[in-house]
Amino acid sequence: MTQPVLRAVGIAGGTVAAALVVVTVTFFVGNGWTLADAFESYALSNLVNGASLAICGTLLALARPRNVLGWLLLGGGLAYLVSAAATPASAYAAEHGWPESLVAVLAGLGVSAWSIAIGLALPFALLLFPTGRLSNAPERVAAVIVGLSGLGFVGLFGGVFARLANAPSDVNPLSAPGFELLAVLWSVVNIASTVIWFALLARLVVVYIRGSETVRRQVLWVALAGLVAFVVSVPLTVFGLGDNSLLLVYTLIPIAILIAVLRHRLLDITLVFSRALAWTVLTAVVVLAYIGAVALLSLVLQSTVSSIIVALLVALAFDPLRRFLQRVVDRLLYGRRSEPVHVMQLVAREVSSGGESAELLGRLAASLRLPWLSLEVDGLEAVTTGERVESVVEFPLVQDERPSGRLVVGVRPGQAGLTRSDRDVLELVAPVLALLAGSRRLTQELIASRRHVVDVAEAERLRVQRELHDGVASAITGLSFKLEAAAELVDDPVALRPVLSAVRTDVAGIHQSIRAVINDLRPQELDAAGLVAALRQRTAAISSAGRRVDVVLRGGKSLPTVSPSVEAAAYRICTEAVSNALRHSGGRTIAVHLWSARDRLMLKITDDGGSSDGDWKPGVGIASMQERAELLGGAFSVQRRPDGTDVSVELPLVAS
Repeated sequence: MTQPVLRAVGIAGGTVAAALVVVTVTFFVGNGWTLADAFESYALSNLVNGASLAICGTLLALARPRNVLGWLLLGGGLAYLVSAAATPASAYAAEHGWPESLVAVLAGLGVSAWSIAIGLALPFALLLFPTGRLSNAPERVAAVIVGLSGLGFVGLFGGVFARLANAPSDVNPLSAPGFELLAVLWSVVNIASTVIWFALLARLVVVYIRGSETVRRQVLWVALAGLVAFVVSVPLTVFGLGDNSLLLVYTLIPIAILIAVLRHRLLDITLVFSRALAWTVLTAVVVLAYIGAVALLSLVLQSTVSSIIVALLVALAFDPLRRFLQRVVDRLLYGRRSEPVHVMQLVAREVSSGGESAELLGRLAASLRLPWLSLEVDGLEAVTTGERVESVVEFPLVQDERPSGRLVVGVRPGQAGLTRSDRDVLELVAPVLALLAGSRRLTQELIASRRHVVDVAEAERLRVQRELHDGVASAITGLSFKLEAAAELVDDPVALRPVLSAVRTDVAGIHQSIRAVINDLRPQELDAAGLVAALRQRTAAISSAGRRVDVVLRGGKSLPTVSPSVEAAAYRICTEAVSNALRHSGGRTIAVHLWSARDRLMLKITDDGGSSDGDWKPGVGIASMQERAELLGGAFSVQRRPDGTDVSVELPLVAS
């Protein structure tokens, strides 16, 4: 089903639950029951527990339609509310002469319907908490066991329902023979239920240990509700004290599940649970110690003096015991934050043993129960551990009075910040972490330096190759054109003399070019005249080399400042593209366009001649031009047309 349909079903379920609440209250009033009567019949406790389950289940089903937990809570709430409504309804029906079969059915529902919530809905909710899914094979096996046990639980109470439905007409349904089975049912059911509930508790412990920080906080919400319910219900279940109103404490469990799934960061549940657990254990220990000591001393002293002595001993031991228990609970939930020396020793051991930085940070986070730690060097995350959270606290790391990095600490969800104990521990280990950050920085700098040396050496070799190809080879191409012209003028010495003079000049220029490549591969024309003027000089020199090809430079009259490396690359790419057009194109016009767009230098070299090669393939020149452009963070493309070729180049004004 789609989410809108599921939400509609959730709203319908919540509406039914509200109607059952109204019906129950109506029958309470109709019967003239007092509050004590309602509690004695379990109808009021069923009503409150059912309303809590139904409200939480409806809200969860609307917010997370795909999460089964909401539907389990809603179903359990409806079962409780059916039982709550049926109990006063059966009493009203019996008193006002309704059909006996209807009275029996209502009485049976009042006795048995709630068992669906206790036997199936709540156990499955705890089994699937918090994701609403079975995540592994053991949980699937547990689901089968919980299902069979729950069906048995519901079936036993269904047997009472059947006995009540067949009760003789002169027997009050509320005292029908079926109720005599309850003692037997409780003895059988309690054994199975106890095993199941302890297994579910153990499962929550495993989920807490293996879970992330978020999952742990979700488990603590349910654990807190269970702890409160246990403490309040002990007088009823163990000592036989109190009344049925104590059952109302179980409304905390669905509320805890709702908060755990939707708002687990509502408050610092870790702190609340640690205090509650410590005081619960302390109270239990004190009470048991007092009772045991009084009983033991009474056998020896046989007087009331024993009570006084025990009271004094308990008073003296109370505060030390409280501190000890709180320290044990805090260590379980918060780690070693109250033991900075221990944490420092742990960090020192990891550093001295040469362990990995990630492992060191992970141990530190685990020892302090922190959700996330990050060691930053030069503003970048060098090592991280845990789950990233929104609220963080930064600790600057200083080595030799110079910043070496930062330690970024994730605040536990629900806390406004780190505690004083947390800060004390982190400030104590900060110098060690500063050494670690400095070491990582030096390592990174060394690696970057080595890489830069290798890259520079390789770049120099590639540059020499490109310069020889793009510069000297292009000049030789122009020389070859002049030699071709000279060959045609061999019978005309007068005309041949200037051509040979030009050839001599070109040879001298080639010699100078080679010397320039050896000394400094940057074109000298760029330093003397700038990019636009240098290109005009070069293209003019090529176009006047004795071949009827017009080379036209268009645009480029005003360009922003261009970095030297980009300027050299643009010059080389243009001259190589023009040389390629002269060698391979039969066209008469070559146009070079230069312009700037935003932070980019745009080049386009076009010719109007078809390819002289039947099957054109990119050669070294194309690859050289493309590599030049891409090394600077630019782009290069070649498009062949039936009537010519377009070479498009895009370069950053400043090399990236």
